[in-house]
Amino acid sequence: MTDVLLELWDLAPKAVPKESQTYPFKTYNPIQLRKVRDINPLTINSWTSSRITLIGNAAHAMSPLLGLGTTHAIQDAEALSQALLNYSPENYISCIKEYENKMLKRAPVDVLKSRYATIKHITPVGYFGLIIRNSILKTTNFLMKVRDFVINFV
Repeated sequence: MTDVLLELWDLAPKAVPKESQTYPFKTYNPIQLRKVRDINPLTINSWTSSRITLIGNAAHAMSPLLGLGTTHAIQDAEALSQALLNYSPENYISCIKEYENKMLKRAPVDVLKSRYATIKHITPVGYFGLIIRNSILKTTNFLMKVRDFVINFV
């Protein structure tokens, strides 16, 4: 399998081609900005265990604000591999259920934390909120400069 993946990797273009006629498909995709959309995770129906399961953001999508998506993907992959150590053709569904139970005990707390942090981050504070926030930041900056001056002077 590794040889196949390496061969496929060699076929992939390493840069955007200059001549579009000699290269029939485009591999460059510019960044697209999209509005953050909130979906309450408690309103989504849970799936039933089958021979297909999900890991990482496919199972529990989180905002990138807290940086937990990759961590959960790695933890999910590890939990799934541990559950599949007991694999046999007769009990594969029970292996997947074991993984999903572990994942569902761990992930919802971080999904809700991520949702709360994102909602808090994107909620507008209004004109007076900006004035208050900027005043606090300027005052804090001034006090830090005064402290540094006092420390260096003494």
